Amino acid sequence: MTKYNVFVGRKIEIEAVERHFSQLSTAMLDGSPRIAVLHGKGGIGKTKLASELGRRLKAKDVITTSVIDIKESGNRTLLSLLRTIADQVAPSVFAGFFEHLESYGRSNDADRSKYQNLAVETFLEILKGIVQATPVVVILDTLESIQGTKFLETLLSLLPRCGGRCGFILAGRNDIFLPTPIAKLSFKISGFMAPD
Repeated sequence: MTKYNVFVGRKIEIEAVERHFSQLSTAMLDGSPRIAVLHGKGGIGKTKLASELGRRLKAKDVITTSVIDIKESGNRTLLSLLRTIADQVAPSVFAGFFEHLESYGRSNDADRSKYQNLAVETFLEILKGIVQATPVVVILDTLESIQGTKFLETLLSLLPRCGGRCGFILAGRNDIFLPTPIAKLSFKISGFMAPD
């Protein structure tokens, strides 16, 4: 049996998200990032839609991560998630960030907070340098697995600091409340009927 990897449907959502991200390359560097939230029941197609959006954005010369599943054990802390993003965006450019991660790993409890802050600040500065040349879109999935946690609160507080040439596609079972004014587009994904 032949298996086809063809994406069908979701035209309205795809066009709206593409419009939402269409001005990333001309956005102000110190502006707010663009966020698209895809939420709905499990198994409805959020991950597949996020992946298709990433593929389309990449075809428009936007640096795009693959779908990063926050539920996976390697992404369950802020620093491990930032490592995954750095690995996918431009690992060689993030060398300074990786050095701070090593220092964090070797540090004692008294110095951990200092090294975590250094790693986060370095990550943000490097990302801002990358987006000066090319927009970046990060795709995060299964946000419901960290909903109501300090991890999600901290992650959302970092988004405005990424700048206007960054975008985020956030997928999960629930909508996400953003505490600061950010250009957010939200879709409740539901089943659809194929045309006859």
